[in-house]
Amino acid sequence: MLVGPGARFLSAVGYHNAAIANAFARRGDSVSALLIRELCPRRFYPGRDRVGTYGPEALHLEGIPTCEGLDWYWGASIFRSIRFLLRRRPKVVLLQWWAALTAHSYLVVALVARLIGAPVVLEMHETTDVGEAAVPFVTSYARVVMRLLARLVSGVVVHSKSDIDVMQKFYPCVRRLPFSVVFPGPLEDVGDGESAAKKRVRSEGDPVRFLFFGVIRPYKGIDELAAAFSMLMRDGVRAHLTVAGEPWGGTEEALQTIRDTGAENHEIILGFLPEDQVRDLFETTDVIVVPYRRASASGPVNLAMEAGLPLVTTKVTALQEACENYGGVVFADVGDPVGLRDAMLRSITKVGTRFDNPHSWDANADCYADFFRELAER
Repeated sequence: MLVGPGARFLSAVGYHNAAIANAFARRGDSVSALLIRELCPRRFYPGRDRVGTYGPEALHLEGIPTCEGLDWYWGASIFRSIRFLLRRRPKVVLLQWWAALTAHSYLVVALVARLIGAPVVLEMHETTDVGEAAVPFVTSYARVVMRLLARLVSGVVVHSKSDIDVMQKFYPCVRRLPFSVVFPGPLEDVGDGESAAKKRVRSEGDPVRFLFFGVIRPYKGIDELAAAFSMLMRDGVRAHLTVAGEPWGGTEEALQTIRDTGAENHEIILGFLPEDQVRDLFETTDVIVVPYRRASASGPVNLAMEAGLPLVTTKVTALQEACENYGGVVFADVGDPVGLRDAMLRSITKVGTRFDNPHSWDANADCYADFFRELAER
């Protein structure tokens, strides 16, 4: 059983959770999904304006028994969720951890799972959400609850070898647990990214079209990208930058810097991107730019590799691991606009070439299954 965010508060973690479920279903495994409906009070959510816009169909979980009914405030939802868990009686429960606000509900789910004999595995995307970490006492709360949760957990999945050290330092209580590294596959919300990318036909003299997409936050390097792109424009490089996604604060200065390059040189699309719009963006993109300052994984990186497009990203350890066998990547130093500009220039030489994706969800499902089997044999 997969436990994670549902469609009401649609996010990359929700897509990731659904992709795992679908990968197991393709293997022929019995799989179900318990999804969080009300993640938090709506007024506290940065993307509050789109909450409830998308229904369960957005996660493409057709044919998989699903209960999207776990609410942060519990009420009747906690009993509904427990009933679903008891009825399904899973052999393994996989909890998606990316925000501390899920911790109290995960404690209950994990306890019930252990009572019916199902081992619990924690998949850790972040120590806590970046926005949460800025709120007083959240970090302390997360560490206290994790000490309780770790007693119920049999193992931990992370997305890079470097994340093992990060999680163990932040949560010393998980050091006793076995870890497994599973690199995320492509988010499945955009369908066949490779087919979409192949529709891009460039004419001689066309500008190279760079794309930055996803939630726009300072730690994702939007400031460095704005400075790097401004330098490209001053240098006379024929390039165009599209920035598409939902701004979550602290980004207006960078966006204005991009606007100042001239209307013909950029496009800024603000708001959550539905899957058809992401597909359209890929059809007109030459290079994906992911200039993160920190990360344990990246949806845009995964989609770039699935599409076989040239990719510019930074030397964040987790991203270097993820792209280790990808021929289309060009790296820049973290937080270095000049280095990012140079990497973007180097990526132009790769435009028009399609590269093989070293990752897939089907292979990942085998990795999860092997880890679950290892835990069962302990």
